[in-house]
Amino acid sequence: MSSWRDHMPRGMSLKSEGFASDLYDPERRFTLRHYCTEKGLPYNDVGAPIPLETFSSYGLEFQRRMVPELETTLVTHVSRAPEGFCIITAKGERVLTSVVVVATGIAHFDYIPAELAAAARKS
Repeated sequence: MSSWRDHMPRGMSLKSEGFASDLYDPERRFTLRHYCTEKGLPYNDVGAPIPLETFSSYGLEFQRRMVPELETTLVTHVSRAPEGFCIITAKGERVLTSVVVVATGIAHFDYIPAELAAAARKS
């Protein structure tokens, strides 16, 4: 949620409609509609922009309820290992795991290689 909380303009609304702004929960126990109803916030499936603040708050509450044991750690390196994968964190911790799911968000894509910088300035 850091991209939404820390890198989007204040006062912004989501482009997607309410019905298309849920976070994935296979049993649909905690949709954006559920969150807005609990908090007394306005919600419509279509035609009512979702404020950034509402979506960010929903995302944080979703995480607290659905994945309370989540550890937020910056991963700096992932490589193959005989056991599967070796992950190294920014704190220097080394973790061996059989599965890796990469969900980078968009915050780290602001780097433009020198070879492409000129083309980026033209657009």
